[in-house]
Amino acid sequence: MNLSVCETKKKLGSAAAAAGAGKIREALATREEVSIVMASAASQFEVIEALLRETDIEWGRIVLFHLDEYIGLEEEHPASFSRFLRDRFIDKLPRELKRFHAINGCAEPRLECARLGVMIER
Repeated sequence: MNLSVCETKKKLGSAAAAAGAGKIREALATREEVSIVMASAASQFEVIEALLRETDIEWGRIVLFHLDEYIGLEEEHPASFSRFLRDRFIDKLPRELKRFHAINGCAEPRLECARLGVMIER
């Protein structure tokens, strides 16, 4: 395990984004399509802002999943994690993602988990 200590949230976010961007670039060098999972919470603000500044990533080859969602919450709800990612990340990208697999918070949870499991295995 690597441990990083940074003086500010902004520096930590930049370091995390740089590390993540590096892994994405490595994967893109050997694969046509790359899947990533992103968290959506206030703790990710600085990471997302810094990741958006990584202008050389080929986002059109990226499939995005998000980590979690509230049960019973529609995607348009202001507290939805899917909406969070759309508003703070996806809609600000210089190019469209290949795909975004949003978690449907209104679906039956076990069925939604099974659906996403199939998507992740692809």
